[in-house]
Amino acid sequence: MGLRLRRLLEHSVTKNSFALIFLQLFAVVAPLLVFPYLTRMLSLENFGLVMLAISACSMALVFTDFGFNLSATYHVSKKRKYRKYISQYIGAIFILKILLVLALCILIFFYNIFFGSIDGMFVLSIIFNIAAQTFFPTWFFQGIEKMKNITIYMLFSKILFVVLIFLLIDKESLPEEIMFIYAISNFFALSIAFRCIYLSGYRVCWPKKISLVRVFSNSVPFFISRASVALYTSASTFLVGVFSGTQQAAIYGASEKLFLASQSVTGPIAQALFPYMAKNGDRRLIFLILGLVGIPLSLIAVITGVWASEIMSFIFGPKFYDAGQLLQIFLIVTIVNFISVILGYPAFASIGKVSIANKTVVFGAAIQSVFLFLLYISDLFSALSIVLTVLFTETLVMFSRVILYLKHR
Repeated sequence: MGLRLRRLLEHSVTKNSFALIFLQLFAVVAPLLVFPYLTRMLSLENFGLVMLAISACSMALVFTDFGFNLSATYHVSKKRKYRKYISQYIGAIFILKILLVLALCILIFFYNIFFGSIDGMFVLSIIFNIAAQTFFPTWFFQGIEKMKNITIYMLFSKILFVVLIFLLIDKESLPEEIMFIYAISNFFALSIAFRCIYLSGYRVCWPKKISLVRVFSNSVPFFISRASVALYTSASTFLVGVFSGTQQAAIYGASEKLFLASQSVTGPIAQALFPYMAKNGDRRLIFLILGLVGIPLSLIAVITGVWASEIMSFIFGPKFYDAGQLLQIFLIVTIVNFISVILGYPAFASIGKVSIANKTVVFGAAIQSVFLFLLYISDLFSALSIVLTVLFTETLVMFSRVILYLKHR
């Protein structure tokens, strides 16, 4: 038993999972330190604007990332021995991302010309954040299974963000000031990340033209998959704000932050598992992780759910007491999402059928689109109705993955 435990702890998936869990925990702890402060410094409307801006960044990053976080991770894990080839591959992705960021900026520019409803400085602060986060080479370090490098550059970024918020933000501050601070911390992380690429023995090299076409076309299915997932994840706060107002966005965003805190544990496990499964195909590990993590995760969710309203009030202030109901639903989503994520890309990578995972999230997006259309025509858009649709959609995606994995394994 002791030997098995030691082997498990020394396993590359375990080490990389712990590195990513530490990173994600701090990535979530930083907002949990900052957001309670911001809810007390800003009005509910201005805090809602910050939540909307962060959600808008997440949605834009789906476009500028273009699925590379999955396709490139998979590709790098397969070809990482060929350093010159991978260096050109890195260059190809960065060139494509530059073009995608420029395309997004043009779209935003024309939107402001025709509609002109968004403050220029606020838009600029969002664009700076998108630009910095677009070039984070997380996919590269996941592919070569050196997650500690991700931990290093993101850790310093989050520390800088927390320090600057407490030093510079007060009751007179505007939402764009917070977003500019966020951008500064992201650019700081980006500079460290580039240094880590070279320290890992790789470079950013100019690719061949045919490589650009090939890399782009190979990532299209993954982009469709990520865009589909965004419809019932990162887009939710944005949709709540657009159709129900910034106050509802504030309530939804606050409860969602605690949901993301739980994903700081579950998400990194799947991220570390994906390249390992693509390379080794150890299917037994899938079910071992489901049991070892799923059972304690469920117990924590039940205990937290009992005091959900009190937790929200304590962390974010009395005006967020009613968000406890949303948190309870998010806790159920946490368990469903964990099963779904583990039986998603890692599981299907182990049997060489990653495309099936892509199809399940497109299915989820179609279901969510139907739910959102029904909410719109019935005028039932609210934070509560959106989180319920997320739960239903995540559950359907989970069941579809279970059925398809058992069928194809």
